[in-house]
Amino acid sequence: MSEEKDAYEIIDRNQLDEYRENYVCSKCWKPLGFSPVIGTNSKKWKVFCTNKNCDGRGFHRKYWVNRQRENDISDKIEADFNLRDILFPDRKKGTNEEILKRLGF
Repeated sequence: MSEEKDAYEIIDRNQLDEYRENYVCSKCWKPLGFSPVIGTNSKKWKVFCTNKNCDGRGFHRKYWVNRQRENDISDKIEADFNLRDILFPDRKKGTNEEILKRLGF
C-alpha cells in the first residue's frame, strides 16, 4: 500500500471499485490510493492521492480530466498560432515560393 496521508476521504466498501476505476485526485490528477479504515472490518476505506507531494483532497472523474487535457491541447495549439509572431520573432516570412526555396525545394 502507498504511504498514507493526512488528506483523505472515507468511502464505503461498495464504492471502492467505482472509485478505483473512474476517479483521480482533484488537484494533481494522479491515481488514488486506498486503505481500509481500522476497526470497520474493511467496510470503510480511506481514499487518498498516491502522489506523495500532493495534499489534494477530493477527486474528479477520469472522463472529465481527459476532456480537460484535450481542451488544454487545443488551447495550446490555438495560442501558439495566435502568438506565433511574439513566440517566434526571428521566423522569416515570405511567399510559399520563397519559403520552399529557403528549404531547398
